[in-house]
Amino acid sequence: MPYIDPNILITLFCWGLWGISDKKALSYVGQEDVILRLYVISFFFIPIAYFALNHLQPGWGLSPEVMLWSGLASASYMIAMLAYMSAMSTTEASYVLGITAAYPLIFQIVATIFLGEELLPQRMLGAVIIAFGLFFIGGSGDGSEEKAKEGISSAKEDLRSSRPPGPPTSPMPVSLVDARAGESSDSIAADSDNTVTSQKAKSSISKKTIICLLIATFTWGVYGIFDKKAVGIATPLVIYFAKTLWDVCSFFIVWPIMLRRKKIDWTTKPAWGFAAISEFALAIGAFTYLSALARTTASYVITITGCYPLLMYLFALLLLKEKFNKMRFLGIILVVIGGIVVQLTEPGPKEQEMKKQSHSTMQVSFPQS
Repeated sequence: MPYIDPNILITLFCWGLWGISDKKALSYVGQEDVILRLYVISFFFIPIAYFALNHLQPGWGLSPEVMLWSGLASASYMIAMLAYMSAMSTTEASYVLGITAAYPLIFQIVATIFLGEELLPQRMLGAVIIAFGLFFIGGSGDGSEEKAKEGISSAKEDLRSSRPPGPPTSPMPVSLVDARAGESSDSIAADSDNTVTSQKAKSSISKKTIICLLIATFTWGVYGIFDKKAVGIATPLVIYFAKTLWDVCSFFIVWPIMLRRKKIDWTTKPAWGFAAISEFALAIGAFTYLSALARTTASYVITITGCYPLLMYLFALLLLKEKFNKMRFLGIILVVIGGIVVQLTEPGPKEQEMKKQSHSTMQVSFPQS
């Protein structure tokens, strides 16, 4: 049976919980509000990490090399998130997910150049299968279009029969439906057609969107390089602490950019609760992710942890009671198959130990006669 690092399993679980918590937070506030909340809540993990370092790793320190690689990792994450957010605001989520899901492929190629890791065909194949699976999962949608159609039909029937408006699945507020009670259903249908037309016009892919997608995919592709370099110098806990310090700097860069886009809502309490759950899951997942990087090849860790949207959608089905459809089912199957293919490329503990012993034996010099 292939060996699976427990750190990877914890990372997958935490990142899946992170995704579902973010989704709940987004039901109350906008994407910019959620991102800034995550940054603010992450500040509280700085004293926690500092306390843990002093008690678990006395004598620790932040060398210039650690600050350099962790800073590059934090900066690349910030750039990727800004580009990703910009693309998500201009086109469909399934298109964005389908493009950015290719980042493990880019990382595997980059890892062979900068980390000297072996480029395994099986791992590349697994990454391709996972990318296709994530594309199908993202393309399955969230059922919002069907709900909107049902809401419009319900509103038409209510107006025709002069009954009060139906359940709150109607896309129009109750006050707006009552205000338009004197209008014909044909005019409402015409307005809905105009809305669909405007949405189609908005969904056209611009050059700016394509550039943002390429930046996000490439930046996420090289993100793991900096983390792998960092864990080769210091422990995962030290790297995590350094990255939280850099996140403070990132916040003061991201905040003004967000303010240009919209006014930030800081008052909605439920969004803070779900953002706190999300950041807590991110903190644990980041530490276990760095721990896994310190123990095995980066290309394997990046590819296998890229399956986290699978758990995110499974949590959505179980916790949010979302409707399960065929396209999503196909995507889940592909992600599982791709994960199995990648997992088969990772040797177990005994094989790794034998490989180390073989390598050390080859380096032994024979005595001269």
